[in-house]
Amino acid sequence: MTYSYERFLNGMVLRTSEQITLNNIGYETIELYREEMDEQFFTEEEFKVLPDVCIVTAINYWTNERTEYLMMDVL
Repeated sequence: MTYSYERFLNGMVLRTSEQITLNNIGYETIELYREEMDEQFFTEEEFKVLPDVCIVTAINYWTNERTEYLMMDVL
């Protein structure tokens, strides 16, 4: 099993030359009801099949140039 933060860090290697570790990223996991979620992050088909309650992990990182990278996992 690959954890969300591992996939984020692996993806960031492809996007920036900065050395990023777990200590450099912000992350949180929360429980949201489907009606609390923003539909713009999903296709119509994806949104229709979401369960009523979802676990969402959000991870972000700001580069030295102040570019923000964000990843969200919805379970």
